[in-house]
Amino acid sequence: MRKQIVSLALVLVLAAGLAPMASASRESPIDKHIITGFVNQGKQISVVNWQENDRPVSVEDYPDLPEKVLVYLDDEPEAVELPVGWRSVGLNSDPEDTFYDQLSPQWDETAYTLDRGLDYLRDAPYVGVFFEPGEEASLMSVTGTTYETSVYEFLTKTKGLNAAAACGIMANIQKESSFYPNNLQGSYEKKLGYTDATYTAAVDNGSYTNFVHDSAGYGLCQWTYWSRKQGLLNYARSKGVSIADLQMQLEYMFSSGEMSSAVYNRLKSVENSAEGAYQAASCFCLEYEKPANMETQAAIRGNLAKNTYWPQYGGGPIDCTCSTDYAGTYICTSKTTLNIRSGHGTSYPSLGLIGKGEEVWVSKASGLSDSDWAHVSYNGIEGLASMQYLEKKPTARPAVRSWISRTGMGEKDTGSAKYGVNYYVCY
Repeated sequence: MRKQIVSLALVLVLAAGLAPMASASRESPIDKHIITGFVNQGKQISVVNWQENDRPVSVEDYPDLPEKVLVYLDDEPEAVELPVGWRSVGLNSDPEDTFYDQLSPQWDETAYTLDRGLDYLRDAPYVGVFFEPGEEASLMSVTGTTYETSVYEFLTKTKGLNAAAACGIMANIQKESSFYPNNLQGSYEKKLGYTDATYTAAVDNGSYTNFVHDSAGYGLCQWTYWSRKQGLLNYARSKGVSIADLQMQLEYMFSSGEMSSAVYNRLKSVENSAEGAYQAASCFCLEYEKPANMETQAAIRGNLAKNTYWPQYGGGPIDCTCSTDYAGTYICTSKTTLNIRSGHGTSYPSLGLIGKGEEVWVSKASGLSDSDWAHVSYNGIEGLASMQYLEKKPTARPAVRSWISRTGMGEKDTGSAKYGVNYYVCY
């Protein structure tokens, strides 16, 4: 088995910035606290590299995992620290068959329960774990790799997908193969006695003839089922290239018979936003990849697309026409908290919360009406907030000093005012 570097990007995403929810929406034993929201979505806390095949055996082996997360309890507006442990929710039956994992928090379930309006996989804070091949480690990073960039350019420039759809597909490819087109499913390396390179070479030169029926996942999307591998092999031969050719695999992914027009059209129609990236990842997982535990995997890949790839490739609002004429310090006038969102509108996900009465810096805005949005910076979070709940902080007027002058030139009079002499009040 090839040497591995395990790059653990510990990405703490305290999701959604949700304000506490109404008590009427919940049912819980009265002796339990109810978790009604989380704060500080999208915070990265650590990056750790692991050499060779020394993948951590258990979650306890990961260094520096947070011991507490900030939550809202029982409809209270103030966030509190909640002690937590962590558990893997994204590994397959064989950990060597995956290149991404999500660690989600565990709390004392005898004392705390999650509000039924929240989704555990999407809304709870999580730690993202990235496993990367080691032979070409210089090419590999969480985002921006040589292969990764090539995939993004193909998806957007050749296939005409928006950034959100591309991010969704890329999250799936990261989970399956870490963008390596010659990747042989890890657990089959031992079974078949091949590495990525020797397996690819044996298939290409014809010395290995069971590629179609060996049930081993291969390539960017870890094609496994015999008909899909047969299609991949036929397509490579029709192009006269290796089965590991990156461009060929990308073209095959979208070829007739491999991806349905319905799936392609759904990817084409997603909103170009962080939430659109989540939906694209979920769609690609459920309708193209179809892994085991599909619903869980769809949520994990959606989180990866939304919180890792979208900030890198999608970033900020589209076609923003906001003006710096409205820049300045503003006061939050919301009755409780105000969401900082990733785009102009309530459909965009929350990045964090501004407390009632807190000051926030506005760099530009679309206007001053209730329907307008402002670009804000608050406690290290940058995003957009509704102008309906922002009021510009009054500019402090300088203190006015006055005195009496006999000359009218500003000189202070040291004596008292006398009858028949002109005196001037100066400021």
